[in-house]
Amino acid sequence: KSNQVKSIRNQYLSDTLARCDRYETQKAIGLDTTESEDTYRNYLLYLQYLRDIPQSADFPNIEVLTFDEWIETNSSDIVLTKTEKEIGDKTTI
Repeated sequence: KSNQVKSIRNQYLSDTLARCDRYETQKAIGLDTTESEDTYRNYLLYLQYLRDIPQSADFPNIEVLTFDEWIETNSSDIVLTKTEKEIGDKTTI
């Protein structure tokens, strides 16, 4: 079971690292980025979640969350997008 969980985790790591690399490359050469800066920062937080999985007390009996699932379950800990910040600002006024 641990190999199966690690395999899924490694695939998500690879996919997310590729997205981060694309963002960093686009930024470095002065192109408009595919993802927002806030989404990029959330990718970095998600990468840390993925890296921490093998040390989890629940490992290997753990479900590895996709990025979207992770965002949904950790909404209070993630970087808000600019739109969410604007909505939050408007509702507090």
